[in-house]
Amino acid sequence: MAIPGFTFDPLITAIAAGTVMLVFVRGLIHKLTDYQMFRVTMSEYGLLPEALEGAAAVGLIVVEAAIVAGLLVPVARPFAAAAAVVLLIVYGIAIAINLLRGQVTIDCGCGGPGHGLSWLLVWRNVGLALIAAVAGMAHGGRGLGLADAVVLVLSVMTVWLVIAAVEQAASNGAYVWLARNGRQ
Repeated sequence: MAIPGFTFDPLITAIAAGTVMLVFVRGLIHKLTDYQMFRVTMSEYGLLPEALEGAAAVGLIVVEAAIVAGLLVPVARPFAAAAAVVLLIVYGIAIAINLLRGQVTIDCGCGGPGHGLSWLLVWRNVGLALIAAVAGMAHGGRGLGLADAVVLVLSVMTVWLVIAAVEQAASNGAYVWLARNGRQ
């Protein structure tokens, strides 16, 4: 992805790529360590015919793994970032559809049990899609030095903590909604 006449600092695109990679690695770990729970979550979303759920589950794992690998390889990064944007938007739409159906208790599938659905998660996905878009943008020709590496690690960790806080706030919001509406 490129904007004619504009380039990002390579540290910015590296921070964005590292952040998106962590998001997808976390999701992959969740899917691979508890595949059965992942399948249950997919089924609860109710967006696919049951006959397609198995193939879709395997397909999502393959696509997410390809995104992670592609973000590591500079020449593949724009394509991996574009795939990440699309997948994050699709996930956001799936969450929104279920929220419109009134389903807030199903697990979001974000990387571990306990995260109900909320509009905050939809907006989180929009934000992550924007970060993924930055990861795929052209960047200037300077190399990254040791100081850049330190800033990269600290920045990705900081963004990761913000994402975790947003997810926890979203989960708490879903449970508050349930308590206010007399559901447990």
